This record gives sequence, structure tokens and C-alpha cells, in this order.
Amino acid sequence: MLSLPKISIKVNVLTVILLVATLIASSLLVSQYHFSQKLAVESTHKTFELIFKNLTEYWHREGGDMRNVLFAKREQSELLEPITFDPFHPALDSLIDALQVRQNLYAIYFAQQDGHYFQVVNMKESPSFFDAYQAPPNTVWTVITIIENQRQLAFLDEDLTLINKTLSAKKYDPRVRPWYVDAINTDGVIRTKPYLFTNLNQPGVTFATQLETKGVVLAIDLTMDWLNEVLALQKMDEKSEIFLVSPSGKKFASSNFVQQQVSPQKNATLSPVMSFTQEEETYLKNHQTLLVSNENDWAPFDFEEAGEPRGFSIDL
Repeated sequence: MLSLPKISIKVNVLTVILLVATLIASSLLVSQYHFSQKLAVESTHKTFELIFKNLTEYWHREGGDMRNVLFAKREQSELLEPITFDPFHPALDSLIDALQVRQNLYAIYFAQQDGHYFQVVNMKESPSFFDAYQAPPNTVWTVITIIENQRQLAFLDEDLTLINKTLSAKKYDPRVRPWYVDAINTDGVIRTKPYLFTNLNQPGVTFATQLETKGVVLAIDLTMDWLNEVLALQKMDEKSEIFLVSPSGKKFASSNFVQQQVSPQKNATLSPVMSFTQEEETYLKNHQTLLVSNENDWAPFDFEEAGEPRGFSIDL
């Protein structure tokens, strides 16, 4: 007769207890995971909502300030005086006053019916402006005049004393620019979408309005520096990045752009291990400045972002 194995009641009870404990622990872990995930998602949503609220408030505030400046200056009769290559246009003092009263303004300018264009640039806003315009070190204001495809740059110091001026060919008609076209077809003040300022190779926006005299448009350029600074203040930690992109997917403002602007430039020197042929050395001696470019649509290897080359090949 076969004998059945004897199982202790204690073993049965212990097994049941372990199974129940395992089920309870598993249930608690799953619940904790889902609860933690829910809290993380809710916290992220709240953070994004707060950032969006802050950015919206800053954006509307900047827009309101720009409109106030334009409305205050559009009544100036000096803006109707003919534009010539004399940098001391009757409207110069009034335009400089606008740049001094309001920070973060890159430039203020106006265009007339004949296509003549007069602009004042606040050089104190960024050291990069000096490279862009090849301005003397003590320049405070750069006056740009464009008449019939000729551009004059006049550099003034703090006392509005002329330091130097240059004249070069420049094919530019303000009457076909979006800010001018939109302004003459709209009542009040228009604001462009962010676009690249070709002179600076930096993104920015333009606010513009037409004067009572048809065809005369007053405008203000605002770089994205102020927005980069606002985005930097919203960062959650040092390794995070907050950025804005255009509908085409190009990044035009970022919290990291502030670090890039203040970080010292790396010395552009040739590696000591580089060697050239005699023909290459002769070519380099005869061509002190080499023009190079990169791809703008080969991400992530080689592409353009807010006017700056980016990608693995650039990093290497």
C-alpha cells in the first residue's frame, strides 16, 4: 500500500501567507509606479503651463512696449524730411532717444516712398555687432543709409561725433520687404514672425507701422537675446534646455543660446600636426581669407540652427 507524503499544516499556511504577501507587494509596486508616473506627468504639465504663462506675459509685455515706442515716434515730422547720405538726419536724435529709453532694441529705422532707408543701430546691445559692421571700438551708434543700392555706414561715438564712414554697393529695396508691405496694408502696428537678420546672422522680429503720410514706414528690430534670457530663467536644472521652434522646425530661441553668447570664443588655430603640399601653402598665402559653408538640411550630421552651423561633423 502506497504511503502519501505528509504535508505540514504550517507549510501550507506559510505558503499561503507568502503568496498573499507577494501579491500585495506586487500590487503596491504597480500602484506606486502608476501613481509616481501620474505625478511626474502632472508635474511636467504644470511646469510647462507655468513656462508658457511666463513666456506669454513677457511676449505681450514686449509687444506692448514696442507699440508704445512706435506710436510715440510716428508723429515726428522729422521722419518726412528727405533721406540723404548725411548721417545727421533731422530724425537722428529722436531715434536715438527711443533706443536709449528701451532696452533690448537692436535698431530703429524708417523707409520713405522713394525707397530711401535710414537706420540707427544700438551698438551697446551686443559685442557681436562690431564684427557684423566692422565698427571701430569706440562706436556707440551705427547709422545705416541706403539710397539707390548704395549703403553707407557711419560710426558715431557717445557724443555723436563722426568716427568714420564707409560706402559700398548694397542691393536693397525696403519697399519689397515683408515688414514694409505688411505695415502699409495694415492699420496700427504689425509684428513679423521670427526671421534671420542677415546683417547679424541672428534671429529676431520686426515691429512696424505706417505714418499718416502714406508710404512712410517706421520700424523697430528686436533680437532674440531677451527671449533667450527669459528662457534661461525658466530652466529646471543646468542640463535642461528650453527652446522655441518655427513652424519649419528651426530653433530660433533657446536657453542654451545665452551660454553660447557669453562663453569665450575658441582660438581658431590650425592643428600643429596638419601638413600642406607646396601648392596648398602657396594658395593659403595668396588667400588669407577663405569662405566656407556647411549644409543646412543634413541633420543630425550637418545642418543650420538659428543661423549657426550644427551637427556631428561640426562638433568634430
